[in-house]
Amino acid sequence: MSILRGQRVPTDAGFLNMYAGEDLHQGTGPVVVMLPGALRTAKDMASWWTILREDAAVVFFDLPGHRRSDRIQPTGVEAMARVLHQAVCEQLPGRKVLLVGESLGGTIAFRMAGMDELGPIVGVVAFDPPLTTAKLWPIIGTFKIAWANEPDNAFYRDLAWEVFGIAQDGSVEDRIYYDLVGGLRTPAMLVSGDMPLPPPRPTVVNPSMVDEVDAYLLQRLFPGKLKLRRIVNTGHLLLHESPQACLKLIRQMLAEHARP
Repeated sequence: MSILRGQRVPTDAGFLNMYAGEDLHQGTGPVVVMLPGALRTAKDMASWWTILREDAAVVFFDLPGHRRSDRIQPTGVEAMARVLHQAVCEQLPGRKVLLVGESLGGTIAFRMAGMDELGPIVGVVAFDPPLTTAKLWPIIGTFKIAWANEPDNAFYRDLAWEVFGIAQDGSVEDRIYYDLVGGLRTPAMLVSGDMPLPPPRPTVVNPSMVDEVDAYLLQRLFPGKLKLRRIVNTGHLLLHESPQACLKLIRQMLAEHARP
């Protein structure tokens, strides 16, 4: 993260870590705000500052409870979206903001793009956001590893249960986020990989968390609410696995919705 300047920005629920490569108060052009997934941080996305810097200013946030961003209570998607929305509105007034979310960051970005007061947000690109969670065996496995390493970590417990419906005793309760698509108030794109989710199996990279059932239901329930795109030969972490294909789609959304 050495190429980026970090600061802790205040919100009503606590401080968030924010990183930017420029003085945001000096510019007037579009801004891409990047949100990482669960148990990942802004440093995992830092290469995108170099990739996107000619197209827009780039800002990264650590999600609440991650790295040096304060924990919040409750820890669900709604609460995290409201805290991040406040930070974006207060830190980027007058700019045109495209939200780019990876995994859980995409689910949160969908909620932010459905707020009654959008502020500077003009669009969202969500890369493989969890939409229904009980079937997400790779995420269940990730939390099992996290608990094995830190069995008393209360944040892991709350994040797993409130966001994904995963309990530390191994039970699972579905969390369904389709309605976030129905509530969108900006143009939106959902991008998934083509590595199928079922069956549970050893894999080199995690498969896509958005499956054919999700895509079908979104089109039936909310026709015209968002563009669906799929990147071939790619799993869950598309921004890492297929950066050039992702860049093309981000540039498309910038050109259509964030240019003067």
